[in-house]
Amino acid sequence: MEVHNDVLYEFGPFTLDPSQKLVFRDGAALPLTLKAIEVLLILVENNGRLVTKETLMEMVWSESYVEAGNLTQAVSVLRKYLEDDAQEPRYIKTLA
Repeated sequence: MEVHNDVLYEFGPFTLDPSQKLVFRDGAALPLTLKAIEVLLILVENNGRLVTKETLMEMVWSESYVEAGNLTQAVSVLRKYLEDDAQEPRYIKTLA
């Protein structure tokens, strides 16, 4: 994944700093894994566009073979810390 110098993404009370691989809420860093942050970065950079499960898996876990459950877990953790609801999403919308 490429490094984005001097770019910050802000949404709601959150700030995503790609160069540091950190997500902040009101200035405090959230305890997210690197893979969860990478998933979030891809989603943020593709805001408003459909990103397939296959694309996310290829971009985040290209160096190893993992099951789709890893992506499911990363999205679940992101929803928890972003206080996002799968039924009424503000940040992460999934389609069947």
